Amino acid sequence: MSEDSNHSSHSGGHHSGHHHSGRRHSKKKKIYSAVVSVVIVIGAILFVKTSIETYKERKAVEAQIAAKQQESEAAAGIAGVTGADLTAQGGAGAGAVISGNGPGSVTAGQEIQVQWQSVEESLPELEEKIEKDGKSYELNPNLRTVLILGVDKMDGFQKGKPSDGGQSDAMFLVIQDVTTKKIKILTIPRDTITNIKIFDLAGNYVGKAQRQITLAYSFGDGMELSCQLAADAVSELLGGVRIDDYMAITVGALPILNEQVGGVTVHIDDPYLEQRNPHLKYNSDVTLVGDDAEDFLRIRNIEEDNTALSRMDRHLQFMNAWMAAAHKAAAADDTFGAKLMDAIQPYMITSMPKDQYLKLGLDVLLSQDGLAQSDRYTLPGTPQQGLLHDEYILDEQAARTMVQELFYRPVS
Repeated sequence: MSEDSNHSSHSGGHHSGHHHSGRRHSKKKKIYSAVVSVVIVIGAILFVKTSIETYKERKAVEAQIAAKQQESEAAAGIAGVTGADLTAQGGAGAGAVISGNGPGSVTAGQEIQVQWQSVEESLPELEEKIEKDGKSYELNPNLRTVLILGVDKMDGFQKGKPSDGGQSDAMFLVIQDVTTKKIKILTIPRDTITNIKIFDLAGNYVGKAQRQITLAYSFGDGMELSCQLAADAVSELLGGVRIDDYMAITVGALPILNEQVGGVTVHIDDPYLEQRNPHLKYNSDVTLVGDDAEDFLRIRNIEEDNTALSRMDRHLQFMNAWMAAAHKAAAADDTFGAKLMDAIQPYMITSMPKDQYLKLGLDVLLSQDGLAQSDRYTLPGTPQQGLLHDEYILDEQAARTMVQELFYRPVS
């Protein structure tokens, strides 16, 4: 075969190869285009589906927010306290916007004449006797309860309209057996969701609504009514536990309480405290002086979820350290209790006569070991981030068991 012939034959074969290759390439291109088209269609469908779901979710959330606000403003009938006011800082605060439409509503600039409406609603009551694990128990008739409230305002108590009196950011129920003098303390987280009584700015009773328990105090007059509303909320929360008395103390008393025992030493386990107060050095033991006690007990990072619970832990730490220091001071000076109560009198309101609350204080301070860890309880529940604010959801079964342990005794 000549070179030309070979060349011709090679050339023809090469051309034929190109022809077949071109068809294969065209076929692959069509398949590729079809696949791309299918992917684009599927992607578009998924995108539309996701967009619709996202839109529905967003609308659902917006509807929930709107419903919450309407419930706060209209259904709950809170004239002067809008949904935003109730939830912006986790509760009703000073400077609430005056709004209309609720019972006894007022308009901006109108002077508010508060005529408190009396409320006669029966609270639930604990059963006299219960059966548990085949055994019979009865309510312990020797128990006396006192609700201690820490109110978030600096000055003393002054009667006013709802939202003026602050909130009860610290809540403790003191349970004393008057025969044995044994004392137990139950801590109630401020964000616990429960039924509270709601009034509008004119003092008209609107009804009950599910709110943070800290707000129960704020819907009263800033004095006795506020304390009673908080007591009613705690009683209902615990299934009908009787609250015999209350004592409320404002933040203004904290420096006095701290100084009376020579300063309380605590451990700083939150770096945010040091950011706000350089004396509260992170991961160190610090003796609180001056405004330190207030900062230690009040500061929390509202940008983070459920920081009210970690702050509550600091309340307990301070209380334990203060109790230990006060126990020593009372043992060394039998006038310590009286001097202490006289010092904080301007920042305190209570349903008890002086001799009664002095005796209760001395019973605590002079008990053999102050207050043992086993005598301190916290309401069982779960913290969560609600739609508009932090929430603490009660564990009803665990709470029922705890109430039985605290308030019942075996039938002899």
